Amino acid sequence: MEPARPYLIGVSIFVLAVAWYLKLKPVKTNEMDCNCDTIKKASFFQSKAFLGIVTVFAILMMTFPLYAKTFYPKPKVQATTAPMIDNRQQVKFIIQGMSCAGCELEVNNELSKVNGVFAYKTSYTSKSSLVTFDLSKVDVKTIEAAISKTGYTVKSYDFMNASNTAVSFYEAPLVCHAAPSIGCGSKAKFMLIDLEKHSNAVEGAWLNKKGTIVAIRWNANADEQKKN
Repeated sequence: MEPARPYLIGVSIFVLAVAWYLKLKPVKTNEMDCNCDTIKKASFFQSKAFLGIVTVFAILMMTFPLYAKTFYPKPKVQATTAPMIDNRQQVKFIIQGMSCAGCELEVNNELSKVNGVFAYKTSYTSKSSLVTFDLSKVDVKTIEAAISKTGYTVKSYDFMNASNTAVSFYEAPLVCHAAPSIGCGSKAKFMLIDLEKHSNAVEGAWLNKKGTIVAIRWNANADEQKKN
């Protein structure tokens, strides 16, 4: 139904506009007719109040993608130890049906439940999800099945060459004891500054919200000794 959504919205707006026009236009009366019948009171379903309720409901449904993410729980971050390089695999899934940020959260929520998946980046604009997982714990078909639970369709998937992506994941003990649900900025700052000193090897670094995993993207010319 997603491809037809803009057309359905257009039809809905047109129908509502016609309904309000018919409801608000002045009623013509025949001044020559003195023996007219008493006009019956309109039922609730013919009233402006009911039309107003229908209009508000229609607007809420049309704009649902804008606030859909509030209805989905935030994906749980697994306390998963990053696997050895030989066991790490990245796969890009091409997903059909996603149309909003809420769709991303729905996919991420299912991916977070899969044992062995320790990183994912889902985008409805690119219609894809880049999933990093441990080959010794989970396979592609299991991850595809998890995505399919959302109702969206996996059209295809591509294996990403680990040497080309050059992204490593490491455990980072940067949890703030005062607020365990968020990473400790004062601790993370020194680590990120230190990584900046190795700009010839490190292209970028990211820390997850809880401060438990750091992802480092290496330059193509970085040798394995620098990565370790």
